[in-house]
Amino acid sequence: MQRVGLLAHLDKADAVEASNKVIRTLKEDGIQVYSPLEAISSLSGVDGPLSDDLTRDLDVMIVLGGDGTFLRAARLTAGTGVPILGVNLGHLGFLTELEIGELDEGLQLLLQGKYQVEERMMLRVELKRRNQCLGVFLALNDAVITRGPVARIITLETTVDDQLVGNFAADGMIIATPTGSSAYNLSAGGPVVNSQLAALIITPICPHTLTATRSVLALPQERVRVKVKAMHTDIVLTVDGRCEATLEPEDEIWVCRAEETTRVIKMMGRGFYEVLRNRLAHPEV
Repeated sequence: MQRVGLLAHLDKADAVEASNKVIRTLKEDGIQVYSPLEAISSLSGVDGPLSDDLTRDLDVMIVLGGDGTFLRAARLTAGTGVPILGVNLGHLGFLTELEIGELDEGLQLLLQGKYQVEERMMLRVELKRRNQCLGVFLALNDAVITRGPVARIITLETTVDDQLVGNFAADGMIIATPTGSSAYNLSAGGPVVNSQLAALIITPICPHTLTATRSVLALPQERVRVKVKAMHTDIVLTVDGRCEATLEPEDEIWVCRAEETTRVIKMMGRGFYEVLRNRLAHPEV
């Protein structure tokens, strides 16, 4: 191991102290550490700024923060093959592997090569307007189409491989990966899916219907299209928590499995169901 990236949410309590501990431990082993330019002035011993070109040459990306910081790291490393080790600072997260009290042990396991790497599927999200591509985005968790602050419903025509699933009058629509199934999808009543599976999970948000509307699981090779039909309010497209666009009538969002993956480091022996059980047992955390 020669080069490690460090991405930290420095506004969180103990983030600077924990980051400097990581830097000291790695440099004692002769490893170079790189961090985003805006973080360097707050840290001690960083070897340089983390550029796009340098990210491709990293051996590992270490993330100190929560799931939001982890999702940022997933965007940075998508398609590079660089694995991510997440260290949780604060709320219990589904994506991070270590709690702050496990940092010393985790760093030693990392240096000794005693860890496994899980491949997590990502989504390719394309926004089309009048048959023109306005943007392509990658998501580890989800793509969400939702109304703005005005409480009016929207109608979304949803198809899978050109087969109509339904015209949903709802507050919005979620298309999630198995990794993202435990995020907004879960809050909207969608199923929790083991993160090692491959599927696209389609969940309407607060559908306006007298009959139960369930989630639909599409095959990983299928393409989901959501078309904005009736709308009486602002609609936004959010990808992994980032607002990417304001939508117009007849806009189409095409979602499919991405070629890129996120590689997640596992080392503490906690399985998917243990993490899920702990999270559901402490929803306030």
